[in-house]
Amino acid sequence: MKLFFNIMQQIKPRVTKLGTFSLLYFGTIYTPALALESVSARPQQITISVGFGPGGGFDLYCRFLARYLGQHLPMLPTVIVQNVPGAGSIKLANILYSSSLKDGSAIGMVAQTLPVDQLLGGQGISFDFFKFGMIGRIATSQTLIISRMDSPVRNLQDVTQHEVAISTTGPSSEATILPAVLNNLLKTKFKLVMGYPGTNEMVIALERNEVDATSVISSSYVSQFARLAESGLVRPLVLNSMKRSPLFKDVPTTIELATDDKMREVMRIFAIGGDVGRSIIAPPGLPPERLDELQRAFMDVMHDNAFINDIEKAKLDLDPLDGKSLQKMIEGVGKIPPDILKSASAASKF
Repeated sequence: MKLFFNIMQQIKPRVTKLGTFSLLYFGTIYTPALALESVSARPQQITISVGFGPGGGFDLYCRFLARYLGQHLPMLPTVIVQNVPGAGSIKLANILYSSSLKDGSAIGMVAQTLPVDQLLGGQGISFDFFKFGMIGRIATSQTLIISRMDSPVRNLQDVTQHEVAISTTGPSSEATILPAVLNNLLKTKFKLVMGYPGTNEMVIALERNEVDATSVISSSYVSQFARLAESGLVRPLVLNSMKRSPLFKDVPTTIELATDDKMREVMRIFAIGGDVGRSIIAPPGLPPERLDELQRAFMDVMHDNAFINDIEKAKLDLDPLDGKSLQKMIEGVGKIPPDILKSASAASKF
């Protein structure tokens, strides 16, 4: 009897209230049918889709995230990554938007330019970006245009005098939009060579002398593509950012190059994407409690020391933003005045 009494003391039976009735249990929580259904609805596998090919910054961030996300979610789901390149990630955004999976098993990372591109009437868009669920941002991403050192171009002013072939991806990627905007507003002569799956292929095209210029994320230029600077093959021309980077103190920003206030406001629209950055989104219609669960797990990963070490070893940027704050930022993008949007739309034509 004494042994039985000790065991019972360790188990510590409790009473839990579930709806209008209570259950006495010993160590195991019994839940009503609805709660069990909620638990079973959680996916056993989560797929993070990347809107670009393997090897680029988008892909690397998602693969690092996939290593840890499942560890911070209930049921410890398996997390895998798949690449769905096409049309500057519009293909993936369309797929995610129309996905019938509303359990959190399908999430992804697309180009940071898509919210603005939608407002400007971008081609091939069958989604409403402002209805996606924002899970969180891993890092900001400012685009840097670089040119071959053996070209006659020394700065952006020279590009107004010489045609410069630049490798790009799809019509909605910043790699395409940025040189188009510069052509229209500053009269540069970038020749867009479109169709590359991602940044990795764009850089290889530059190294093979297929093109004269390309664009990379500024942090990738000093990490993943450090060989470019170390080899002396290229020089930076302009950074698409709200302010100068400490990494490129002598490189002008697109905002600086604006010649009047209206042009400056238009340039700001195309620099907003840098703040949206490398963000993870979910299809619309995800139950609020499931989105909250993913948002919490995402931020737990952002503070996971092992994840942070991986990011640091890869020399990638880490500038996380929680999902709810990111959602507010996206809502702000949707409130850009119509007259500025009209000017921006004209500026992005190529």
